[in-house]
Amino acid sequence: MYGLRAYGPISQKKFLFYNGISERFASLNKKSNSNLEKKALESHFKKLTDPNGMGNLIKCTFITKKELELSYF
Repeated sequence: MYGLRAYGPISQKKFLFYNGISERFASLNKKSNSNLEKKALESHFKKLTDPNGMGNLIKCTFITKKELELSYF
């Protein structure tokens, strides 16, 4: 309907890793000067990507009018 194409769903963990969360985490962690901030970053990273938590609970779907070749969907 409406000429839309849906890709997915995939887990939030998979989506975030394919879109560079590891690199972003490493960059932020490197720039951090305090242990408290580093612990908070690691906690947030784990919360978003843990397969026993949000990483597998939340699903992502990509909807577009274009036909795409998305290797991770």
